[in-house]
Amino acid sequence: SQGWGLPSNPPQMFLDTGMIAQAISTFAYEVWNDARFVAYRPQADAYIAQLEPMLHTYDPQWATNVSAYPGSPSFYVYSSCGATGTELCSPASLVMYNQGATMAKALLLIDRTKRLKGEVPDAGYLDKADKAAAYFKTFVRVNGSAYDWDYGGSRGGGIEDTNHGHVDLSHVLWAYRFGLGGLTSTDMSLLSGTMQTILNSAGVNDVSFNVDGTGLPASNWDRVSVGYDWIDLVDYDPTLLDKVIGVYNTRLTNESASRFMLGWAEVQRKTNCISLF
Repeated sequence: SQGWGLPSNPPQMFLDTGMIAQAISTFAYEVWNDARFVAYRPQADAYIAQLEPMLHTYDPQWATNVSAYPGSPSFYVYSSCGATGTELCSPASLVMYNQGATMAKALLLIDRTKRLKGEVPDAGYLDKADKAAAYFKTFVRVNGSAYDWDYGGSRGGGIEDTNHGHVDLSHVLWAYRFGLGGLTSTDMSLLSGTMQTILNSAGVNDVSFNVDGTGLPASNWDRVSVGYDWIDLVDYDPTLLDKVIGVYNTRLTNESASRFMLGWAEVQRKTNCISLF
């Protein structure tokens, strides 16, 4: 099995599998990283045992020894191009960054979990996680005291939106914590600047649609992601937390879908200074 989704739509199946795998691997990592959850470790191990074969089915889509762009490391390509892992038809064949980031973070967390258990992980896990993080640095642009970047990576697809940007950060911020991708404290400062732009440009207690501060949200769906993944940037700029709380208290108190509940839970976690690392 290649995971979750319809085999007739491979790009969506890649994304769905990566997103679900990220959630499962986060659970497994936390269970093995915190002794309070020791009772859940057998279940976490069972999940990872099922997950790893699924993720390995996407290994041929990794463009081994092929630069995604001049000077950048390799990345995933769509199954219709580069299926052998040795060719890259064009930059348009690259998986959108948010999609590949979900897969890379899952591999990173499985790598970390196995190390916590005293096991030797597949070397490809860390290699892909490292190169995926380094790839991010090849297409971001400095915009004053912040970063901005195009949707999906450096392909001229228009500026990245805040909603998809959280998935990019889901991998990048964890990669930084583990010393991957050549990421530095300067990168964290610039990404914190990005979040300041997002939270300052649409008015008080609101969120801009795009990461460069342009555009207004069409609905709360465009606001909610500042409460997860983005919220990890408060570790580098604590002033961001009150602004996120302001958005949630002003805009999101009547929402009940799972993404909103995740955001509220993450706000509580950050308010109580509880780390996942």
